[in-house]
Order: sequence, then C-alpha cells, then structure tokens
Amino acid sequence: MNRSIVIEVRGEPVGKGSVRVEKFVNRIPTKSREWMELVRHRAQLVAPSELIACPVRVDIEARMLPAKTMPKWKRRAALAGVIRPGKKPDIDNIMKGVADSLSGVIWRDDAQVVRANLEKVYSETPGITVTVTPLPEPTSAAEWKAWHQESLA
Repeated sequence: MNRSIVIEVRGEPVGKGSVRVEKFVNRIPTKSREWMELVRHRAQLVAPSELIACPVRVDIEARMLPAKTMPKWKRRAALAGVIRPGKKPDIDNIMKGVADSLSGVIWRDDAQVVRANLEKVYSETPGITVTVTPLPEPTSAAEWKAWHQESLA
C-alpha cells in the first residue's frame, strides 16, 4: 500500500494535554480526550483494511479561527496567510494527540512516524487535515536489488 490516507476533522484543533495522575489513574484532560476520540473516529472512516506496518510520513495542517477581537485588517491578513497563529495549542501537542489517536487505527504504533510536516494557519473553517503516506522499505535482498535497479533507471 503506497497511497496516502487523508483524514479531515472539523472543529478547533486541540493539543494533547499533560497526563495527570488522580487516585493512581492517568487522566488526559477532557477537552484533549474528546478531540482525540473525534480524530480517531474520523480516521476509522478511512482506515485501511490492514494497519500500516512500514514507516510513515505525516503532514498536518491545523486550521484555527482568528480571534474575534482582531481588527478587520489583521483578520484579512490572517485569513490570507500573511499572519500565522502563534498561539495555543502548540503544534507539537497537536501532533502528539493525532499520533496517539491514529495508533491502532491507521498504523500499529506512532513510533512508525519518521517524517512530519506540521503547519498552523488561520481559516474561517477550523479543523485539521492529516495526510499519512506509507514509506515502504525493502524487506529482503531481492526487494532491495529490485528497488535499487528501479531507482537507477
């Protein structure tokens, strides 16, 4: 399987919050847990019949609403991509939440992510677009030889 999988999730992106220990139980903040469940649900709708077993590249575009208090000129600039959302949630926390949500749905483990492109932008329609691209590797000397011959052509 070499085709990319695209997952669309609507709603203001939420980063994975810090896990807190309460009465000997690890708890993820409710807002983070609900967002991760939504991402997982949307991923299940486009999940492959078998989990991806090879390394993957993940591209995430997180779209965020501009603040209502922004002046009109600044809002237009933000929606045009001139001004970027340097605000919470942190992009790495968005990635952590997405990676954990897709484990066991799209891939076996988030350790398979070997490359990521993360971007936060302003948009009138908040949400995230996650594109997962398998990066298959040769698993035998014969596959390596065929792959190498093909790359030289």
